[in-house]
Amino acid sequence: IAILSAEGGIFENIGGRYSGSVPNLDIFLQAHSGDSARVDRGSREAVYMASPALTMGLSAQPGILNSLARHKGFRHLGLWARFLFALPPSPLGYRSLQAVPLAPSIREDFRYVVHKLLNIVTPKDEFDRSQPYVIFLSPQAHQLWKSFSLGVEAELADDGEFEHIRDWAGKLPGQATRIAGILHCTEHADGAPWKVPVSEPTMQSALNIAATLSRHALAVFHLMGTSQELHTAQKIW
Repeated sequence: IAILSAEGGIFENIGGRYSGSVPNLDIFLQAHSGDSARVDRGSREAVYMASPALTMGLSAQPGILNSLARHKGFRHLGLWARFLFALPPSPLGYRSLQAVPLAPSIREDFRYVVHKLLNIVTPKDEFDRSQPYVIFLSPQAHQLWKSFSLGVEAELADDGEFEHIRDWAGKLPGQATRIAGILHCTEHADGAPWKVPVSEPTMQSALNIAATLSRHALAVFHLMGTSQELHTAQKIW
């Protein structure tokens, strides 16, 4: 399933709005990596999911980041480490007020690709359960990814660029492969993406996106208060 919203109200639900302010993050954490999950709901029948998959796309106001920082459990339990952030500059004061509609050809191409991918039929096992296709990397793409991963690893060290966001940056190489997989599937939507390995150019595009997102993540965690030491340094500055 997907949770798509122009607001960030879902975070209040995750934080315990309907459960006495007791956060319940398990299903959100498990659904990021497809870990099996069981939900017991009192008198109702238990729900078991072998491989839950949740997509979240939220366009919340930047100000909500400050309020979210008070949910310490979100950070400690790894919720923020699973999000990719974008913090674009505000256009207020610079808008032309002349909206340019999306070109029909782009809209139709997007619709075509999405429907092609959604209509892929996955094979079934002997228990009639869908089995996912596996996408592989070409040797060149894997080497690119390995170099990127080693670069990220170096910045996780003390005094490294990602020292204060190790939880997020530690997952960045994995996130990059997810981005590469998405780009690869859109490129081969007319065929069978699982029959063609991810190419070097596709992986390079994914790594460029991941590197850009790392800059945004640094800015977002800065707004949320990365550490008490940083907060104190900012006050002195």
